[in-house]
Amino acid sequence: MLAETYLGAERAAEAFKHYIGQPRLSPDGLKTTLLARANLGSVRFTERLLAGAIGAASARVIVAGSLQRKMLSRVDVMAVLDDASQAIRFNHELLRATLENVSQGICVFDSALRLASWNQRFLALTI
Repeated sequence: MLAETYLGAERAAEAFKHYIGQPRLSPDGLKTTLLARANLGSVRFTERLLAGAIGAASARVIVAGSLQRKMLSRVDVMAVLDDASQAIRFNHELLRATLENVSQGICVFDSALRLASWNQRFLALTI
């Protein structure tokens, strides 16, 4: 249920079907199987799933709160996500500053081999 809240029911179900090794399981069968197999491994898997969507620190807080049966309010969840967003922005700015201060030309390509990021030295080398 926690994964469904943040990822959507379909995405969460697909992820857990593959996690338990039964990709063709019905929704009802999936819930029954997950309840029977609830363990530390499934908690960690849920945390990793959430981390991909909302960041590792936020996922840890949300999973820990759920395990303690301390339901987070919408305000608490928004605060956690705001903190995660600020951390992501800070890390992005730090990475950008680092790239700009490296003397070598650097560029990054995405999975479709499109130029995604570069520094000024790279531009100087290509002109």
